[in-house]
Amino acid sequence: MQKVILVGFGFMGGIHAQAYAQIPEAKIVAIVDTLPDKARE
Repeated sequence: MQKVILVGFGFMGGIHAQAYAQIPEAKIVAIVDTLPDKARE
């Protein structure tokens, strides 16, 4: 299992999150952004 941290969650962050969600061997373990509300989306 590959653990994934997304740094920055603008437009591309959402696309990357969707892509990683389709990979069974990947698990998003954290999302960080300078705008906390963006990371909570």
